[in-house]
Amino acid sequence: MRTTNTTWLSGLAVIVFLGSPLWAMAESWDKNLSSSERFQVLSSFKNEAVLDKNTELVWERRPDLTPRTWRKAMEYCLGKDVGGTLGWRLPTGDEAMSLRDPNLPPPSVPPIVFPGIHSDRTGSWTSLVLLVSPTAVVGKTTGQSRGFGFVEMSSDSEASAWCVRGPS
Repeated sequence: MRTTNTTWLSGLAVIVFLGSPLWAMAESWDKNLSSSERFQVLSSFKNEAVLDKNTELVWERRPDLTPRTWRKAMEYCLGKDVGGTLGWRLPTGDEAMSLRDPNLPPPSVPPIVFPGIHSDRTGSWTSLVLLVSPTAVVGKTTGQSRGFGFVEMSSDSEASAWCVRGPS
């Protein structure tokens, strides 16, 4: 069973990679819009998704806060339907961190755009076995809380999934 799932996911990755035009795979990271200009709630997704104009990624507006293992979170996003649209995935660490606006208080995203995101959330999985969290302690050796960062987790730990669309 595990081999079949791994083969299926590998095949899906190849199809997604080969099926995408090369120009669409280049991310647009040269923009620095303010939070008020940056995010657009998408009516074409029944107002359930948000375009980040800085990165051109589309985020689900209300992430599911159900705790899942990393593998279950990956499967959840692959099967996710947001606003009648499929094709979701877990974000990379860079993508997850790119949402952060250091000018906003934790959780560092505009609450009017992303309702239900609170600074007391435990965090969300990334495409690697990392958890991005508004309350993460980034430097384990220093013990300093920086308000938003990564914590390495075991793949059988549980956290929520915040799905995204776009090339990675």
